[in-house]
Amino acid sequence: MRMCTVVALCALLGISMSASATPTSRMYVITPNDLVASNTAGFADGSSPFGYDQDGRIAPHGTPMDPAFGYDSGSWQASPAGGSTTNPPKDFFGLRISPWAFAPDDGVVMFGELESIVFQTKQLSSGNVGRPDWYLKIYTLPRAGQSGWYGHRYEAFPGDVTDGVWNTWSSDTLLFNEADGEGGGTSAADRDFDDLQALYGDEQIAWIELIAGNNGANVFTSNLDAIEIDVAVSGGSSLTTINLEPVPEPMTAMALFAGLAGLGSYVRRRTA
Repeated sequence: MRMCTVVALCALLGISMSASATPTSRMYVITPNDLVASNTAGFADGSSPFGYDQDGRIAPHGTPMDPAFGYDSGSWQASPAGGSTTNPPKDFFGLRISPWAFAPDDGVVMFGELESIVFQTKQLSSGNVGRPDWYLKIYTLPRAGQSGWYGHRYEAFPGDVTDGVWNTWSSDTLLFNEADGEGGGTSAADRDFDDLQALYGDEQIAWIELIAGNNGANVFTSNLDAIEIDVAVSGGSSLTTINLEPVPEPMTAMALFAGLAGLGSYVRRRTA
């Protein structure tokens, strides 16, 4: 059986998996059940490097049989429906990724070391011109002597999309709004990723966030998958791939366990 098939089975079983194909690459398969509140010790120390914003957000649900191209079996979905971040009704979700998930060694990554961040979205609503989508946020830690809980926030919003197909977004082509954690609010708009890194490359990453946007009456339903984070390291780069999968239904999990057991029996017979 090919490795990708094994990974697909693990994903459908809800198994959180980390594998390293080479010294400079790693892959995670995660479900909504793998997330922890980002104000917990597990998120801070890297034992649970995938979290959510603890301020009243609602976790997404998985979407079986709708993966991004080249990925296994499913994706995640959120459907913002008005309200605010603390005043439902809305399905408002942010996936927070700790540097421990993509740091080569010690959980420390500087902003200037980020080579690129790539993700895919698929809007399922019609008439999405001008509507929000999943968007990218990068937070850095406060600078020495700075007040506030973050140093800078850089956020990039995807543009108009083609309904019903997967769209790929990259930090290399998106434009970013810049906000200083001390002053609050947007201090500069439409900034190029390379320009921001030239200015603030020595700031340490707090986390990366992909969040389902919200814009009043402009509701939408959109899937998220295929996150790739590339970090510069000595002699090359370290690529982290995050495959988002749904939590399997109990009967599906039981059937897959039976399939894996049968596969093990078959392999033993072939090698006996």
